[in-house]
Amino acid sequence: MLRLNFLFQDGMILPPDTGIPVWGSTAPEAQIEVSVAGKTAFTKADASGEFVAGLPGMSAGGPYELVVRDLTNERKIIIGNVMIGKNLPQNEKGIPQMNDSNKLPLMMLRLMSGNIEHCLNGVLKDIDRYPGTFDEIWLASITWYCYKDMEAVEKHALSLLPLVQSCRERNIKVGLQVPVLGHSVKAAPPAGYPFKEESWSVDKDGNRVYGYLCPSSPEVQQYMHDSAAVYLRILKLDSLWPDDDMRLGARERMICFCPRCLKLFNIAVSGSWTREALVAALENPGNNLELRKKWVDFNGRMIEACCAAFRKAVDEEHPECLLALQRTRSTNKYDSEDGSHYSRGLAGKNNEIIGIRSGGGFYHDLFPRDMIRKAFDVGREAARFKANGFRGGVCNEGENYPHISVQKNPGTLMTEAAMVIAAGAKFTSIYWHGPTNMESEENYDFFMRTAALHRPFIQAVQKTTLKTDLAGCALYQGVESLALPNWKGETDETEERLMENGLPMSLPGAAPELFALSERSARSLGREDLAVCFAKPVLMDVKAFEVISQKFPELDFVRKVRLTDPELHEHIITDCAVELFADGKTAETVFKAIRKESENVKFTSRIVGETDADIGASAIITTEFGGKIVLVQFLNIWHGWTGYRRECILDALDEVVPGKMAVRLLTSGYAVCPFARVTSDGKAAGVFLLNAAAGDTPELKISLRNPAYKQYRLQRQMAEPVDLKVIAQSDEEIILEIPSIAPWRAVFIEGVEK
Repeated sequence: MLRLNFLFQDGMILPPDTGIPVWGSTAPEAQIEVSVAGKTAFTKADASGEFVAGLPGMSAGGPYELVVRDLTNERKIIIGNVMIGKNLPQNEKGIPQMNDSNKLPLMMLRLMSGNIEHCLNGVLKDIDRYPGTFDEIWLASITWYCYKDMEAVEKHALSLLPLVQSCRERNIKVGLQVPVLGHSVKAAPPAGYPFKEESWSVDKDGNRVYGYLCPSSPEVQQYMHDSAAVYLRILKLDSLWPDDDMRLGARERMICFCPRCLKLFNIAVSGSWTREALVAALENPGNNLELRKKWVDFNGRMIEACCAAFRKAVDEEHPECLLALQRTRSTNKYDSEDGSHYSRGLAGKNNEIIGIRSGGGFYHDLFPRDMIRKAFDVGREAARFKANGFRGGVCNEGENYPHISVQKNPGTLMTEAAMVIAAGAKFTSIYWHGPTNMESEENYDFFMRTAALHRPFIQAVQKTTLKTDLAGCALYQGVESLALPNWKGETDETEERLMENGLPMSLPGAAPELFALSERSARSLGREDLAVCFAKPVLMDVKAFEVISQKFPELDFVRKVRLTDPELHEHIITDCAVELFADGKTAETVFKAIRKESENVKFTSRIVGETDADIGASAIITTEFGGKIVLVQFLNIWHGWTGYRRECILDALDEVVPGKMAVRLLTSGYAVCPFARVTSDGKAAGVFLLNAAAGDTPELKISLRNPAYKQYRLQRQMAEPVDLKVIAQSDEEIILEIPSIAPWRAVFIEGVEK
């Protein structure tokens, strides 16, 4: 039987002007003919029936008819170059207008693999005591690790059926997680596994990696399709979740270097790379940006093919099922620059409603600040998911294993759930436990009771998030991110540090009012980024400005100032220069003095003891691209954004952002993290606030500019909402007083509709 890779279905998308690898399986050693748009290629299947053929790239357009023939069979596929989302109706911000269905739950409870029956029976007892807390239970399967053929898979599915029925009797939806490409390395092929030697991946050193499957293997993809079809047919699942081991390569292996993948890659890029040469070029710190981009895109398309296998199973067996993928960090770039490959494979030709679980990166209560990074990670996935035109939504992974009370308190899990939704997620998934790491019944009751008490707060945050976008300052990432030394995954902490200073943070693809540039993100800028980035206001520090000056010395704005080492004046007892603000207040440290070389520069702070009027410590610089730069000494909290320095910076941002920033925290000096939600016309609709400190805050004052509502109230965790004290109010601004926030607790300012 002639079978094409699961990517090859009517409506498949091809990148223009790149080679077209066509692969699949047929009878051993059969002759294969492949043709499209008047171009034809011939090849021969190997002894196992696998074949790979290559066609030259086509210009953008289509549709085209791709025809694949062997001696007795013929397959015809309609293909084109149109990307999902590009032809959908657009709103005024350029984001496709689409309605989601009720497929997405609000709160999912994930059970770890193991003795699912014992685990679920205990969970259902707790759910019966607190009905309505969770909308869906997410079961876990270990599929090919234990079930070597479809008969074994069917037997397992039938064993789960009574558990599924128990959930549905309680009006609870059921999802299932299935492993895909592998989680762990083994020394030899596990006995009895249904895969040939060629289906195991090869690492960058040329070693077979048993336990990790090759994403391009036809038999691997067929197993994914067939096993998913069994579960869908028997269980009629509400959601199906290929596991996060789809990320193959997370352990610094850069995906698969087997002969099949190398052949497919060489066809795609019209190259002749060997494994050794390709690995050396990818790891070379020199100018290899274009090669890395091609390799990342190729890896993404191999994963897309795996996702397409699941899509086909859902379409054939149970189209009502939500197909969703567990991903790891959205900053991982070794398999997709923007995550669109995964989502295209899941969504299929009709752009079906899908889900993405992001936010890999486990943390526990000893390091709660990592929760902020995780919220950004999930929010970044949500913003690009929406900007790319996909339907459905993104959730987090509320990891909590092995112990509820030791690693992560249930209250921490619920705070995380609310924060990721404020960042742009539409729902949340929360771990229950690992069956081999049991806790007491009292602990499980506390877990469920805590979740039940937190649900109204999470629901209130979601209500506003669904109809708004995330405003504030977004860390800009340029087109040359893959040229950076740590190109496989970003480690920039600037977002968290700025937010801990009370600056509302947004994300590219959401509704940023301005951009930020750190030293690292400045290095990612390409020439085509300049007109995009600097059309908006930009907050950057002196290290980032030095990078821009070196990369683009011809720019007009970089010649308007000159950075020099500051002088240390005799009366200063510290060993560093000190920043001086307009009201006479000071703060350490000044790394670089800013010398004005143009009249289009305005100082916002000076240096203590400096008498030269053309030298300052921070400044506003007009650019030739329409925006203005707020140039400061540093963006990192560990260098001392004191309350006075923070006020100076926020004053400058209000000056350069048209109409001022939508939300401003007026109380200085506390680690209060805000996510600002705005309507499509930029009106302040709600604010999520997290106290990221070990002590209570004082009463806080916050300003909502261009407010969307006349009245706001405060939603609180495990408590009834309260009305907020209004300090001042006009059509342009409302200033509210927020009660003290407890350590690592959150509140949400919600608009009240009349």
